[in-house]
Amino acid sequence: MVTLVVVSAGLLGLAGLQSTLTREADASRHRGEATRLAQERIEAVRSFHQIASVSDPTADPPVAWSWSHFGWNDLPESRSDIIDYVDYANTQYTRTLKLGGEGTDTLRPLRVTVSWTDRAGQGQSVILSSVIAKMELAMTGGLGFTPPLGGATQIKMPKNRHLNIPFPAVDLGGNRSAYNDPAGGYSIIFSNESGSVVHQCRKEITSAGQINDTDCDEVTGYVVAGYVSRARTSIAWPSNVVVQNIGAPVNEIRTDVNCRIGSAINQNIEGTVIVDYRYYICVVPADEGESWSGWVRLAGMAGSNTLVCRYQYKSTAVTDGERNKQPYTDVELSLDNQNYRIVAADTCPSLPLVEHAAVATLEPHQNCRGSLQDSAIRVDCPAAPAPVGI
Repeated sequence: MVTLVVVSAGLLGLAGLQSTLTREADASRHRGEATRLAQERIEAVRSFHQIASVSDPTADPPVAWSWSHFGWNDLPESRSDIIDYVDYANTQYTRTLKLGGEGTDTLRPLRVTVSWTDRAGQGQSVILSSVIAKMELAMTGGLGFTPPLGGATQIKMPKNRHLNIPFPAVDLGGNRSAYNDPAGGYSIIFSNESGSVVHQCRKEITSAGQINDTDCDEVTGYVVAGYVSRARTSIAWPSNVVVQNIGAPVNEIRTDVNCRIGSAINQNIEGTVIVDYRYYICVVPADEGESWSGWVRLAGMAGSNTLVCRYQYKSTAVTDGERNKQPYTDVELSLDNQNYRIVAADTCPSLPLVEHAAVATLEPHQNCRGSLQDSAIRVDCPAAPAPVGI
């Protein structure tokens, strides 16, 4: 009799334990699934395809956005959906997102709440919070670099210096880098922190100790640099690059700007020239805190019967200057990747790859397809001046 009582008590205890284990297992499964649903919605919000809205209610038929294709400007301030898991978890979840801030903000707080009722009839919920950044897809690779305008940051810079210093420039130590002209006899010295020009030198500079008053002149300013390519080998290269005023006197070539153009060197294979490309770099003087404005022109193209096309980048996350939108106005930083393509055609071609077309367009920049007697041709396609002496 005693044994029966003991066994009965044990079985009752096991039954209660089993019920508790089942209830806790259900609660764990429900909470895990709720967490997954919240994370899924956060990642969906982050995966916008562009900044502009993809919806167009005026179209015929109207175009609506969906979670599989939407823009930053389509994001709702709040939205709820219901997920039924009757077969799997015998539970119905309500998922609600709340997005703070405005569409014009670069950062918006996001909160996703997933709620459900458990087996005991008690309301349960999981809340996850995050921050969503407004960024063009084309600029996501820039997360590896410091923003061009500097400022305090923990993001690592390429070569531990300002992004807009030409990549081939060598580090000299002492917060300085030097770009040495491949043709020899000329060097530009940069501040690693600001990216601004601080010296021009009449010889190659490989260490900070070589910078002296005899061979180098102090200068305050910025560089404009980039690549020039051509559609076919019969097209002549420009003989130099110039900067034209947009203010008075209009279209006058600035004689204080020093530009050099030469072979484009492969940055991955030292000493290797990139076929059918040229690299140019100009030093534009500007006092500290001041800006400059103007056009960059490929010189010596008059009579070439060509059209110079400018790569203009689509991103709105950088300045118009960095986008290569010209004429430049109020530029206060060094500019790199200001690229051009020369074609023997009446119009600029479309970029060949969809990926490239999503990043930039080719815009007409200099029409050199007319008579040398045409005043507009002479303005668009100036003669090459002699290099500025330093």
